[in-house]
Amino acid sequence: MIFKSLTALLHSNCMEEHIPLQHEPGVEKIHSGTKPLPDLPPELHEAIVNNLEGQNEALLQCALTCNLYRHLAQKILFKTVAFRFCADFNPADRFLDILETSPHIASYVKRLSLCERGGDVPGTGRLQSELDESIPLVIPALINLVDLVIGGETFDFRFLELKHASQVAILNKCDSLRSLTLRHVDDIPVQIFSHLQRLETFNVDEVIFVLNGPEEQVLGQGLYSYPSRIKHMKLADSWINIETIYQFFRKERFGVGCVESLSIDMNPHGWQALPPTDFEAVRWLIRSNAGSLRVLDVSISGNVPVILPDDEPVFDASKMPLLEEFTLGGVVCSSEAGIRTGPIGLGWLSRHLETISAGQKLKRVTLRLAILGAGNVADNELDFEGLKYFEELVLDKVLSRTASFSITFKIWDQQDTKPAREQMQKRLPTLQALGLLHFEEY
Repeated sequence: MIFKSLTALLHSNCMEEHIPLQHEPGVEKIHSGTKPLPDLPPELHEAIVNNLEGQNEALLQCALTCNLYRHLAQKILFKTVAFRFCADFNPADRFLDILETSPHIASYVKRLSLCERGGDVPGTGRLQSELDESIPLVIPALINLVDLVIGGETFDFRFLELKHASQVAILNKCDSLRSLTLRHVDDIPVQIFSHLQRLETFNVDEVIFVLNGPEEQVLGQGLYSYPSRIKHMKLADSWINIETIYQFFRKERFGVGCVESLSIDMNPHGWQALPPTDFEAVRWLIRSNAGSLRVLDVSISGNVPVILPDDEPVFDASKMPLLEEFTLGGVVCSSEAGIRTGPIGLGWLSRHLETISAGQKLKRVTLRLAILGAGNVADNELDFEGLKYFEELVLDKVLSRTASFSITFKIWDQQDTKPAREQMQKRLPTLQALGLLHFEEY
């Protein structure tokens, strides 16, 4: 949000005390300058302003029109607030100034984003977010906050470097959240899981959780177990000490029972295949929500060829009666990782497609495959029978059980990606003829 524009809005001459909409006796004439606005019911004016959501400049102009439109526009403008800390700007301080003059604004905030753009505050050796003292005052004031995002796309957010009061305020606010997203965050205390009783959406990506205090001694003994309300969950590249988040979830039975959409990216950045314990933990998480899952998205690997311990699939579609669509991805081969899994036959894909039962009818099945190095798909590296079986399985069983089916190969090579693309088209000719094969480059 643009704090200068909003601050000017809140301190403009038309910023009188707002009378709640439901107590206004009727809007016979609403004047803007010398021209009266149409004599419409308040609900229609509200619908007009609501239609401008996402158009901040237009909403700012609406807010300067009249008291009614000021209230309606502010509710939208302050619905989502982003605190982007940088060396020369503290957004929490600025927002606290706004609340001191217009405390009602706090009740409009539904979604808050906290991120750090980097750069020490001159002369301190510390980041702006680490020096901030306003978060403990702002967070409790946001009584209707239900969606919290911590961290950004690139720069890590150091949770334990915040003031202790800020940490406590954030953890306490988690008690009432419906949605929590953690991205590029270091040192989130594992005790946060004891504050997520009402959570319905949970997203984590590149997050390091830490054990501190008595939790370390009782980990795995159900410290955080309680009936889960989580319906939507996305998990990627997150750890607790040296273990992935998947093993922690299994030990604590977190996120079990009613998840409807589940996305798991098992090792997007690692150059080693995850150990069998992680595969088993992921399988457990999927099995534990088999009765409620409608959408499943699993990426088995990001940089290394897919390895399935004991040749077991990660999930069994036939055990999910409500399943409507699934996406499955992984690396077919890699010239960078130095890991060989034998001739390329796409057997790991076949293991999963075989689990679709005859009685199922899925809306969508999507396969996302990565080829890292076109030289790995030469004739002497291919399992011709395995590729033939995969194509026949798709044609004979899968297509009749899905309304939409597609395969995307994402190819990288230092020289030329064309040989890999041509090999897949040649070895899967019927799927190519049906337009089911798609190709992208990194």
